Amino acid sequence: MQPEKFAEAVDGEISCHISQLAKDYHLEIIAGVAQKQNQEFKNCALWFDANGELKANYQKQKMFRFADEHKVYRPGKKPVLASLFGFLESSLFICYDLRFPELFRKVAKQSQIAVIIANWPQARQMHWQVLLQARAIENQMWVLGVNRIGLDGNDVLYSGGSMLFSPKGELVFDAKQSPVYEYDLNLQEMLGEVSTYRAEFPALEDL
Repeated sequence: MQPEKFAEAVDGEISCHISQLAKDYHLEIIAGVAQKQNQEFKNCALWFDANGELKANYQKQKMFRFADEHKVYRPGKKPVLASLFGFLESSLFICYDLRFPELFRKVAKQSQIAVIIANWPQARQMHWQVLLQARAIENQMWVLGVNRIGLDGNDVLYSGGSMLFSPKGELVFDAKQSPVYEYDLNLQEMLGEVSTYRAEFPALEDL
């Protein structure tokens, strides 16, 4: 909540470093970065493609009033969609956004996977898992939640729990408290599962 100390411009040091990592290791990387623009602060999720190019810049839409985030950051006003390696149309969200199903509904028909990066504390860990699963079930999409671990400067504990849910709400993997977690996924099969399930159970057609 002190972005004046570390928020950066769109082409700031942190963003440039992440871009270079993506290019060097041929990865797609999504990372949270505080940005400053026109004397205003934004809580952003930046998505770099395997060439190090900025594919998407999502600005968090819901400010965490419990921690006075609304007094510090300017909220975003729209969702962001991008293609994951050319297979899955993806939407980005940040932490507290997860509690607002209407944000996910706006992109449900256009998106096959939602990616949520978060600082979600252990005190509300049960909410984290239940809400991730609910967003997957109600929108018939893959939902990937990536959460931090460790103790922050305010002695708030974070226990991780990065996890992936299928369009049917099935838990595919749970990283638990692992600081580094690898899991192999077949994106073509993931796309097929979304399409098949939505055709078999066309709930989204009633939106």
